[in-house]
Amino acid sequence: MDTANLQILLIEDNTKDFVLFEKYLNEGDYHLTHATSLENAARELEKKTFDILFLDLNLTDSSGIETLDKITETVLHNTPIVILTCLSDEEIAIKAVRKGAQDYLIKSELNSSLLLRSLHRSIVRKKAENELIQANKLASVGMMAGGIAHDFNNLLAVILGYSEFGIKQSNNQLITNYFDAISRASNTAKQLTQELLIVSRNRPSHSISCNLNSVLVRMKESVLRILSDKIKIDLNPQTNLWNILIDESQIDRIILNLCLNARDAMPEGGVIQISTENLHFPNGYIKDTIKLSTGNYVKLVIKDTGEGISNLNLEKIFDPFFTTKSKSEHAGTGLGLSITHGAVTEAGGQIGVESHVDEGTSFNLYFPIHGEDNIDIVNVPVLEKIQDKPSYKILIVDDNQDLLDMFNLYFEDSDYHVQTESNPLKVLKGDYAYDVDILVTDILMPHMNGKEFAKLFQEKFQKTDIIFISGYSKEILTENDEMLNTFHFLCKPFKPDDLLAKIQEILDGHKLNQ
Repeated sequence: MDTANLQILLIEDNTKDFVLFEKYLNEGDYHLTHATSLENAARELEKKTFDILFLDLNLTDSSGIETLDKITETVLHNTPIVILTCLSDEEIAIKAVRKGAQDYLIKSELNSSLLLRSLHRSIVRKKAENELIQANKLASVGMMAGGIAHDFNNLLAVILGYSEFGIKQSNNQLITNYFDAISRASNTAKQLTQELLIVSRNRPSHSISCNLNSVLVRMKESVLRILSDKIKIDLNPQTNLWNILIDESQIDRIILNLCLNARDAMPEGGVIQISTENLHFPNGYIKDTIKLSTGNYVKLVIKDTGEGISNLNLEKIFDPFFTTKSKSEHAGTGLGLSITHGAVTEAGGQIGVESHVDEGTSFNLYFPIHGEDNIDIVNVPVLEKIQDKPSYKILIVDDNQDLLDMFNLYFEDSDYHVQTESNPLKVLKGDYAYDVDILVTDILMPHMNGKEFAKLFQEKFQKTDIIFISGYSKEILTENDEMLNTFHFLCKPFKPDDLLAKIQEILDGHKLNQ
């Protein structure tokens, strides 16, 4: 590990022990600060951030395990603490380690080698511990976010459907405007649920080979539109830039989030400097939180000339829901940088941040390359408008009656014969015959799992095409489940037109195979 300019705080009231401690550290490039009491230590901790603390449990103003309890209330949670103790206090020192201290050293056995080994080991161990805590925190937030997004997507499917239906049916411009406003708000809410699903890592990824230079040129004008007139963008792309593999919507979101973050850091205006660079690391690369293995990478830097970020906030900058913004015009959810971190990681990359108060902030992103040729982003083909709908029989099964009512209304004037049912068990009882061309079924229902229902339906009645629908993404539902991969899928919320397009896609496929 890099020990240059390491900041160490020694809390020790014995002058002789301090002199000895200082002597053992002379071999390294360290900055040692001495505090003789908890009160003095608290003042030092207010002045700056330390990389590690060495703590004597018995001080003039505190003694025993209470000393550790008091100092942990003051020090940053990610700062490792090493206990200094006499032989007679070893039992208390062990108890301190169980309460969160990284190590303990017996003063009478202390030497330079032992001290330096403990110093390095404690910092590395604490960092690994913090990374695990962060991973667990993100996993917990992800599970919560995924559950909320699932339920919210079911509601949005109904709202979007009715608002689109109202826009098409209304002959009153004022009423049409009302429905249009509902539709716009619903689509905004849809984007929010997508962000929640990104945090929970439940959104399917569609990665393609893309060139960051092409992305930046395409996005520059749209980014400028959301910035202040006082903010300029300075693009410095490297020629012949290598390609990376990433979800196209994700790289757009990454760049947009970081530019918005830069905008908020420069209320009086400034410059956003964006650069790209090809990098080769024959022996890997390690700096702060960045740890790259040997290979070729594309580096993206987005740097602002704003107010900078304090050390206290810098360590929490990628935490979900953490924000330094007040309730102002640009105050957000606190998810932007967390989502950015997740998107970069999902693409196999890494992101780091460097910042100094009043000097600006630089976000440095590293992506592994994909291939050797410069292949620009390929446009995704758009499904053409559906025409000539013949008469086919569709069965829609979902426990959300509001959604079924909306589908009945939507397909009322169509050439499709649509039946709806909220209870799959009722369908399987066979009280009346189902002659169905396509079965549309929700996956998570209280009466029966949609996958089990679809299987039993095909066994009892007929082999038919199946479209699964769910408020969860296909990616999480298909994990360790091959069945869903063999059928069609729509993720809620979707517009009725999306279902109609999927139906037509299936039927057109049958025509081609005839």
